[in-house]
Amino acid sequence: MDCTRAANGQLTVAPKPTEVAPIVVETLHTLRPSATQKGLDLFMDLPSTAWLMVKVDPVRLRQVLANLVDNAIKFTTAPGTITVGQRDLDDEPEVLCLTVTDTGCGIRPGDTARIFERLSQTAETIDERRQGLGLGLYICSELIQRHGGRIWVESELGQGSTFCLTLPRCSVSTSHSS
Repeated sequence: MDCTRAANGQLTVAPKPTEVAPIVVETLHTLRPSATQKGLDLFMDLPSTAWLMVKVDPVRLRQVLANLVDNAIKFTTAPGTITVGQRDLDDEPEVLCLTVTDTGCGIRPGDTARIFERLSQTAETIDERRQGLGLGLYICSELIQRHGGRIWVESELGQGSTFCLTLPRCSVSTSHSS
C-alpha cells in the first residue's frame, strides 16, 4: 500500500521533534533474533549527545531503519556485523546523517543508483533465500525525501555496504532579549 501511495504522491509523514537513539535501540532489539539466528552481530554506534534530535515521523523512521537493517541481515553471512551509526557531514550541519553499515556481499557499482527505483532488484537479490518485491528501498527513498532528506549507498562488491540517510535536525531554540 505504501508503494501505491508513493506512486500517487499520497505517502504521508507527520514530522515532529524526535530523539533518534530510542528508535535505533527498538529497531535493533526487534531484529536481533533474526541476526542472531544467522550468526550476525548488531551494534549501535551513536554519540550520546542531545543534538541527535531530528524532525521526523518516528513511525516512518522506524520503518526505514527496520527495512535497511533487515536488508543488511539478508545480505550478510556469518560471521558478520551490522552497525547503525552516525556520520558528520561538514558541508551539511543542518542534517543528521544516519548510517547502516554491513559486512555483507556488497553491491555492484552499476547497481548502486538503481536499487532505490521501484521494483528494482540486483542479481544478488534474485535468490530464493533473499527474495523480495524490490519495493523496500524505493519506499525508504520516498519516505526520506518526504522528510526533506536524501538516501544513498556506498558499496564495493564483496566488501559490504553503507546506506546513508539524512534527516533535518531540530533547530535549537535560542533565547532573545527584549
